[in-house]
Amino acid sequence: MPGLAQYVGVIRLAVAGIASQTGYSFDLAEDLKLAVTEACSYLIRQARSETALQVDFDCTPESVSIDVISTTVASDSPREHTGGVAGDRLPDFALDDFDVGLTLVEALMDTTTLSSEDSGRTCLHMTHALNGEGRP
Repeated sequence: MPGLAQYVGVIRLAVAGIASQTGYSFDLAEDLKLAVTEACSYLIRQARSETALQVDFDCTPESVSIDVISTTVASDSPREHTGGVAGDRLPDFALDDFDVGLTLVEALMDTTTLSSEDSGRTCLHMTHALNGEGRP
């Protein structure tokens, strides 16, 4: 999908559809939509030129994992970052160095990993463990 802000609504609709078909609760569906929206927005803002966004879902009875992938050159190389595991938290960065939306993603999801490759591919991987929640 083109990495343009006007297409983020289409991606949100896809997230809502997947959440509905998998039987996730309304609250979980809203959390997933917000996390994916923030991830897409971050990757779009980092793009220097034409960008394509790809969103991959892996829904299991135990967890939902989402990869939001940008295939473009990022304006600054995003830091390799993993957070949300066993009480770990993001390192403290000034707002100029880090994006508030990514902090929101980390708050909504159990694990988040942001990585970039020399090829210009940037991926924000997010996982939310269901632990019996999320389904009616």
